[in-house]
Amino acid sequence: MANESAKSGAVAVTTSATGPDWTAMPAVPTGLAAVGGNGQARLTWNPVTNALSYNVYAAQGPPGVATALIANVTTASFLHSGLGNGQTWNYQVTAVN
Repeated sequence: MANESAKSGAVAVTTSATGPDWTAMPAVPTGLAAVGGNGQARLTWNPVTNALSYNVYAAQGPPGVATALIANVTTASFLHSGLGNGQTWNYQVTAVN
């Protein structure tokens, strides 16, 4: 049998026809930029309205599609560390809501 914690504090919410539609597909992040450093790459992009988080995908090698999900972050930036110097990495980002 699994152990279960006590209930969290309560929260109340009132829905609104003029509020955000969290079920709508978020926009594609734009402005993705990367700067390489000593064993790391700093990624930044433009925030997406209604995005709760962002998935960061990466692949090592020549330019192409980044296939491996390496992080889920809540800000429009990510530091990929622990990389070997002289390596080429490709990145893509998706917005999640």
